[in-house]
Amino acid sequence: MCCVDVFDSGGINVGVGRKNILFDPHRKNKGSDFVFVSHGHLDHANVNSEGKYLMSAETAQVVKARLGKEPGSVQLVDTSTRLKVDDSTTMRFFDAGHILGSFQAMVENSTSVLYTGDFKLQESVLFGRAETPSADVLVMETTFATPGCSFPDRNEVYSEMESWIKTNLAHDRNVILGGYALGKSQELTRIASDCLGGDAVVVHPQVAGLNRIYEDFGVKLGNFIDSSGPEARKYCKSGPFVGVVPSTILGKGLKQGIRIDTKRKTVAAVASGWARFSNYLKRFGAERGFVLSDHCDFNQLLEFVEEVNPRKVFTHHGNSAVFAKEIRQRFGIEASEIPKKVLGS
Repeated sequence: MCCVDVFDSGGINVGVGRKNILFDPHRKNKGSDFVFVSHGHLDHANVNSEGKYLMSAETAQVVKARLGKEPGSVQLVDTSTRLKVDDSTTMRFFDAGHILGSFQAMVENSTSVLYTGDFKLQESVLFGRAETPSADVLVMETTFATPGCSFPDRNEVYSEMESWIKTNLAHDRNVILGGYALGKSQELTRIASDCLGGDAVVVHPQVAGLNRIYEDFGVKLGNFIDSSGPEARKYCKSGPFVGVVPSTILGKGLKQGIRIDTKRKTVAAVASGWARFSNYLKRFGAERGFVLSDHCDFNQLLEFVEEVNPRKVFTHHGNSAVFAKEIRQRFGIEASEIPKKVLGS
C-alpha cells in the first residue's frame, strides 16, 4: 500500500502520490490541487475563487443559492465520472444517501482511498442508502459514534409523525415541523404532503427556495406553498395547517405569533438525530421530537466499515477516537482519528 497522508486542516486533506486533495473545506483553499465538496451544507462547502472545485450539479445549485454567488471554478461530477488527477491517480464518485447531490469520493492510485463526507444507510422517502464500495483506506465521518446510540426504523417514525399530525389537525391545531433548512425540511415537506393527501404544506421562504431546487432535479416533494406568498396568509386563516420551517426559528416566538394571527392553538415538533436527547427539544420550545437523521447511528457506522472492508480507517467528527478504538477491537483493523495539522508545520 503506497503512502497516504491524511490530516485535518481546514478540511480533510488527503495526499496520494504527488497530489493533495482537500475534502469538504471549512477554510479557503490554500494550494490544494483539487477541492471536493461532498454536499451543500455550508460547514462542508466553504468555497472561494481559488482552486478547482469538484461537486455534483445538485450541490453546485444549492451552494449558489445559499451563498448568493457562483462557487468559483467548478467541475461537475456524477457517479459515472472517472476523473484523471495525474498520470497514476484517478477519482470516482458514489452516492452518499445524505441529502440532494451528496457524494462520496474514491481516490485511486496503487492504494484506493474512500472519503465519505456525511452519509446514511437508512433509505428515506427521498433517497436510497449510501453505496459501500471496497477500499484500502476509509476516511469516514462518525457524528453519532457513541456506543448505544441507535436510531429507530425510519418507516415507524414516519407513521408516528403522520398520526401526530392528523391528531392535532383534528383538534383544530396548527402544526409546525422544524428541521435543517437543507435536507431535513425537504423530507418533512414530503412527509407532510403525503399525510395531507394533496392539501398544501406551508413552508418558510428559505425552505421553499431549496424545495424548488430539489424538484428541479426530479425529487418530488408534493404540494407546498411559500409562506411569504399572497395565498399563504389566506390559506393559513382558513383552517388548521401544517408548516415546515428551519428549526433555528422555532424558539423565537413563532408559535405565539401564528396563534395570534390565526386565532388557533399551534404546536411544534423538531426532527433530527439529535432529537433523541431531551434537551434538544427545550432549545426549540417543541412539544414533540422525531428522531430522523441523515447520518448513521453507531451500529450502522460499524456496518459500513464491514461492507467497505478497508485495511486502514481514519475517523472524524463526534466520538471519533472512541469509534476508532471500537474498529480496532472489533475488526482488528488499523484505525485512528484524523490528526490535526497546522499548515506549514
